[in-house]
Amino acid sequence: MDKLLSTAEAAAILGLKPQTLRVMRCYGNGPQFVRLGSKHARAMYRREDLQAWIEARIYRNTSEETVAAEGDK
Repeated sequence: MDKLLSTAEAAAILGLKPQTLRVMRCYGNGPQFVRLGSKHARAMYRREDLQAWIEARIYRNTSEETVAAEGDK
Protein backbone atom coordinates (compact mmCIF):
# COMPACT_ATOMS: atom_id res chain seq x y z
CA MET A 1 0.00 0.00 0.00
CA ASP A 2 1.26 3.46 -0.89
CA LYS A 3 1.76 6.13 1.74
CA LEU A 4 -1.21 8.42 2.28
CA LEU A 5 -0.51 12.06 1.52
CA SER A 6 -1.37 15.00 3.75
CA THR A 7 -3.42 17.90 2.42
CA ALA A 8 -0.23 19.94 2.05
CA GLU A 9 1.53 17.15 0.12
CA ALA A 10 -1.47 16.57 -2.16
CA ALA A 11 -1.82 20.31 -2.79
CA ALA A 12 1.86 20.54 -3.76
CA ILE A 13 1.45 17.69 -6.25
CA LEU A 14 -1.61 19.36 -7.79
CA GLY A 15 -0.06 22.83 -7.77
CA LEU A 16 -2.79 24.14 -5.45
CA LYS A 17 -2.79 25.75 -2.04
CA PRO A 18 -3.78 23.49 0.88
CA GLN A 19 -6.70 25.84 1.62
CA THR A 20 -8.00 25.28 -1.91
CA LEU A 21 -8.17 21.53 -1.27
CA ARG A 22 -9.96 22.16 2.04
CA VAL A 23 -12.58 24.26 0.28
CA MET A 24 -12.92 21.65 -2.46
CA ARG A 25 -13.60 19.00 0.17
CA CYS A 26 -16.46 21.10 1.54
CA TYR A 27 -18.03 21.51 -1.90
CA GLY A 28 -17.26 17.99 -3.08
CA ASN A 29 -15.46 19.04 -6.24
CA GLY A 30 -11.95 17.95 -5.36
CA PRO A 31 -10.20 14.61 -5.41
CA GLN A 32 -11.46 11.79 -3.24
CA PHE A 33 -9.94 11.72 0.24
CA VAL A 34 -9.67 9.39 3.21
CA ARG A 35 -10.30 9.97 6.89
CA LEU A 36 -9.00 7.30 9.22
CA GLY A 37 -10.98 7.75 12.39
CA SER A 38 -13.65 10.29 13.24
CA LYS A 39 -14.93 13.07 11.01
CA HIS A 40 -12.41 15.30 12.81
CA ALA A 41 -9.44 13.14 11.78
CA ARG A 42 -7.24 14.82 9.21
CA ALA A 43 -7.99 14.20 5.56
CA MET A 44 -5.46 12.17 3.62
CA TYR A 45 -5.10 11.51 -0.09
CA ARG A 46 -4.06 8.52 -2.18
CA ARG A 47 -1.85 9.23 -5.19
CA GLU A 48 -4.14 7.19 -7.44
CA ASP A 49 -7.12 9.37 -6.45
CA LEU A 50 -5.17 12.52 -7.32
CA GLN A 51 -4.26 10.99 -10.68
CA ALA A 52 -7.89 9.96 -11.35
CA TRP A 53 -9.08 13.47 -10.51
CA ILE A 54 -6.55 14.93 -12.95
CA GLU A 55 -7.49 12.42 -15.67
CA ALA A 56 -11.18 13.34 -15.34
CA ARG A 57 -10.24 16.93 -16.18
CA ILE A 58 -8.41 16.41 -19.46
CA TYR A 59 -10.17 18.12 -22.38
CA ARG A 60 -9.49 18.41 -26.09
CA ASN A 61 -10.99 21.90 -26.38
CA THR A 62 -12.92 24.52 -24.43
CA SER A 63 -16.28 23.38 -25.82
CA GLU A 64 -15.72 19.93 -24.34
CA GLU A 65 -14.82 21.55 -21.04
CA THR A 66 -18.00 23.66 -21.06
CA VAL A 67 -20.22 20.62 -21.69
CA ALA A 68 -18.53 18.76 -18.82
CA ALA A 69 -19.02 21.74 -16.48
CA GLU A 70 -22.72 21.95 -17.37
CA GLY A 71 -23.08 18.27 -16.47
CA ASP A 72 -21.67 18.99 -13.00
CA LYS A 73 -24.55 21.34 -12.16
